[in-house]
Amino acid sequence: MLTKRKNFEILYLIALLALSLGLVVADRFFLDKSFIINSNSDYLIYASDDRTVGGLSQGKYSANNGDIHLDCELKKSAYAWPFCGIVIDFTESAARVKKDFGKDLSSFTSVLISAQYQSQKNKAERGVRIQSRNFNPVYSKKGDFDSLKYNALEFYPARESNPVELELAAFQSAPWWLNKFKLPISLAKAEFSNTYLFEVATGAGSPLGKYTLIIDQIEFKGRLVPTLHIYLSIALLWVLSGATLLMIRLKHYASALLKSNLKKAELESLNKLLNTQSQALADLVITDELTGIPNRAA
Repeated sequence: MLTKRKNFEILYLIALLALSLGLVVADRFFLDKSFIINSNSDYLIYASDDRTVGGLSQGKYSANNGDIHLDCELKKSAYAWPFCGIVIDFTESAARVKKDFGKDLSSFTSVLISAQYQSQKNKAERGVRIQSRNFNPVYSKKGDFDSLKYNALEFYPARESNPVELELAAFQSAPWWLNKFKLPISLAKAEFSNTYLFEVATGAGSPLGKYTLIIDQIEFKGRLVPTLHIYLSIALLWVLSGATLLMIRLKHYASALLKSNLKKAELESLNKLLNTQSQALADLVITDELTGIPNRAA
């Protein structure tokens, strides 16, 4: 019985170790997820520029073997921050089929962007602004473009590796937008749960002139299950397994102790019976059977 229990514990620990190693391997190789956007993606892609806000800049979108090309001419105007950009509309397909919802990007942790300016002129001064527009019924209204929350981050491609990986946690809501809608602090952080639009645009303060921005692809990266959850699960599994084995051992020891106590009680009862019988036999030896008077042996 003892050998059987020990064999069970050994097999249990081997299975537990194999499961833990399996979870570690799965975390390393199988739990990553990604969402890739390029010019072949089935979303409406178009160019935007500052003409919508009174500027004179002109942007043009074209596709080339999966790459997204933005040809832009930034022009001086009454608008202080000239820009051109590429807009990816998650609420409309390339065939102009509309949807009532955007793309949930909240489960992704970063975005990998391969974007470079084609010309070398003023390359170090040309920034790229990444921006998403999120719909939340708490503050957004259907048909009101301005009510979509601005979540933005800016970088300089000449100063970064290509592609550059940007953490979604680093995105910030535009201060002017927060000030306009007077949102509470609890709603001030960047949101990606219902992204209507994703934009790649020229950076604020970029030098005037003609540019071509080439975007190879945009890849959102995340995890099916966070690494922290995997290792917490392994730790919890070992703690619960240790507690289970301890309970099994305690139950075994309690059962063995109970059997030992029962055997002890049985032996004590048998000993009393033997003492009684021994005394009875001794009385028979020293007592006359007919008269009951002690005999010569007594």
